[in-house]
Amino acid sequence: MKNTWLCISLALLAGQAAAATSAPATEEQEWLSGATALNKNNKVTSLGSSAADTGADNSDREDNVDIARISQEQQAVHWNTVDSSLDAGGLHGNIGSKIEIDDTRWKDNTKNGGKFKLALIQAWLRHDELPGWYFGYWNAREDNYKGQFSNQDYGSTNTINEMYIGKINEFYRGNWGVEVLGGTESATKRWKARLKLWGETRLTDKWSVSGYVFREYQPQSNDSNNTDLEHHSMEMEPGIQYKVNPDLGLWLRPYYSWDKQVRQYWGNIVEEEWKVTAGLWRNWYPLLTSLYVGFGNDKIYNDANKSEVFYNGKYHFIGATASYPIVDNLRLYGEFKAQFTKSHGQWANDGHSWNPFTVVGIEYSF
Repeated sequence: MKNTWLCISLALLAGQAAAATSAPATEEQEWLSGATALNKNNKVTSLGSSAADTGADNSDREDNVDIARISQEQQAVHWNTVDSSLDAGGLHGNIGSKIEIDDTRWKDNTKNGGKFKLALIQAWLRHDELPGWYFGYWNAREDNYKGQFSNQDYGSTNTINEMYIGKINEFYRGNWGVEVLGGTESATKRWKARLKLWGETRLTDKWSVSGYVFREYQPQSNDSNNTDLEHHSMEMEPGIQYKVNPDLGLWLRPYYSWDKQVRQYWGNIVEEEWKVTAGLWRNWYPLLTSLYVGFGNDKIYNDANKSEVFYNGKYHFIGATASYPIVDNLRLYGEFKAQFTKSHGQWANDGHSWNPFTVVGIEYSF
């Protein structure tokens, strides 16, 4: 009898040991085969969740990186960015729409005016069958008005259509790319072509640099009465960023642009603008925010006689942005900037003005 009980006891111990050995393997298989797992409190934990959301140890934090944090830390320098949370396969990107109101206000209300812009479609897309390539489309309508935005008299209208394609290449600890754009503008009755180079790389775990430069060409329109010939433009904006921690960073971006309108008579018109912007971004998860300040100068003059100044405006500004996910991959974003300008020139109202600039948009990532 004693031998029988001994055999039963040994069998039970062996079964418990086998169960203990196979349990982790089973749990590991379930974790790898699904997109979610259960923690000790029986709460479903997404693979994209952070440790702060699940109550997990800090040792797991590096593996559970939030998609929103990636978007905030690694700001790409091409026009639109995408951070898809879906599995690889098929078409990915983002599609959105936005409204911009660029208002100018003077002490004399009769001088007020501005521009209303509706970007009906803005899309940035990539496909897994074309690794490294991206493409997109942008359609917008601009309406200039006189008076205040709440009581305005609309004037000229401009419709913009642009299509672009680009190639992303890896190097060192970052990426660089080349982008080609073609489009039209109804106000000038011109088509345009643009070549753009951009790059971004991490120098250290804290420091990173980025930047872009492009050249654009617009030929003379088909209007026989138009004495304006081709139009050339160039723009560049390098940037440097310091990451204080995963949820806070500082950045500095100098900017320069140059435009030349070739004319048949009276000399070419040249516009030069430079500005310096400094700011910080802060991730409150899932809310993304940034705050920035800066100053600059915008000048338009006759290239044949530089003393003939059409516009000269010195300005400084302060602004903020915010972005918040409404549901899943649908994100609402906005920006407000207050700019204060002192201007003079043949085409300008002399004196001081302030310019409230507002953006409200929505974007869906897939």
